[in-house]
Amino acid sequence: MEFIDTHYHLFDDRFRTDYSQVLEEDRAAGVTCAVMPAIDSGSHEALLHLAASFPGRCYAAMGFHPTSIAERVSVQEELDRVEYYLRTRPVPFVAVGEIGLDFYWSREFVAQQKEALACQFDLAMQYDLPVLLHTRDAYAAMRDMVAGYPGLRGIFHGFSGTFDDYLALRDGGRFLFGIGGVITFKNSALPDIVREMPLEHIVLETDAPYLAPVPYRGKRNQAKYIPLIAEKIAFIKGISVEEVAETTTRNAKSLLNIT
Repeated sequence: MEFIDTHYHLFDDRFRTDYSQVLEEDRAAGVTCAVMPAIDSGSHEALLHLAASFPGRCYAAMGFHPTSIAERVSVQEELDRVEYYLRTRPVPFVAVGEIGLDFYWSREFVAQQKEALACQFDLAMQYDLPVLLHTRDAYAAMRDMVAGYPGLRGIFHGFSGTFDDYLALRDGGRFLFGIGGVITFKNSALPDIVREMPLEHIVLETDAPYLAPVPYRGKRNQAKYIPLIAEKIAFIKGISVEEVAETTTRNAKSLLNIT
């Protein structure tokens, strides 16, 4: 079976000392490649290094994360840097991300988040790339923004909305939904939602090093745990793990133009 992790922060400091070993463990588990979304300029050097060092295994996305807006002195400089990398392509980029709206921690920067997101939507359209969307406590606002970009396509990473949110956002299959370790958590509402979602609208992700699935919850996550997520989806839907692997991998390859 072949799996793709569509959201993997392998450049995080928690992988700094053993990322080569981690990648071998991931491959042994059937995870052939992963997409690494940028956060902000603080992550670019490590992100680009990994993408250049492991072509065909580590794919890069370039973007400016909404929660970094409060931490960066110049949002415009961050956005300019995103545009520069997308234009010059020091490595191949498969998406614009991680971008989005996050109203969970604070609503102080809502306007700035929306402006940054609109700018990066424009870049995604300009460079004909899908987007990796971070959405937390902001699905209504995200629906409104996405509606203004009818040609946009992408992944709602770490989907945590309701089934009604899914119905409103799927838009004929232009958007896929990233399902990760949260689906294995005891009190998660995701199983009931995923049960009703067509497998053709789902991709797999870890968001590693965060949100490790049961029985590793609370420990450092990594892509080798993707099969546990696939097994949970297979159980929920009453289908084989092989079908989950085949369909979600095909979904990811098609959207992200990964061969």
